Amino acid sequence: MDEFIYSLLLKGTQGLTLLGTLRYRLNFDVPAGARDIQAVMGEALQHPTIDLFTFGADGAISVPLLTGATPVPISGVGFGSPAGLLTVLFSSTDQARGLALQINPIDATHIGGGMTWHPGQTGALVFSVLGTQRAFGM
Repeated sequence: MDEFIYSLLLKGTQGLTLLGTLRYRLNFDVPAGARDIQAVMGEALQHPTIDLFTFGADGAISVPLLTGATPVPISGVGFGSPAGLLTVLFSSTDQARGLALQINPIDATHIGGGMTWHPGQTGALVFSVLGTQRAFGM
C-alpha cells in the first residue's frame, strides 16, 4: 500500500503553534479466503452491529522545532470498519523522544487528532493536530 503523507498544524495548550509532517503506511494482512466487500456490506445492513478490524501502522513524524532534525519513528494500530478507517493510534519507537499520537479522518484529505510529547512525564506537552494530505508522488 502507498504511504500517506500529511502536512501538520499542531496547536499546544499554551498557545504554541508548530508545523510538521506525518508519513505512515497501513499494513493490511488479508487472510486467505477473505470475503468480498459487497458481501460484508450487505451483511452489515441486515444486522444492528458492524464488525471492527485492526491493522498495523508504521511511519515517522517530524516537527522540527519539537523533534529535532530527524523524524521520530512511530508504530501503532488502526481500527476500521467496512465503511472505512476510524482511528489510528501511534507511539514512538525511539526511547529518547517519546510521543503518543491519535489521528482520525475528517474527510478524504484531512485528519484531526491529538499528540502528547513525552507522555507520562511531568511537563508533557499536549497538542491538537490538523493535517492535510499531500498529493501522492511528492
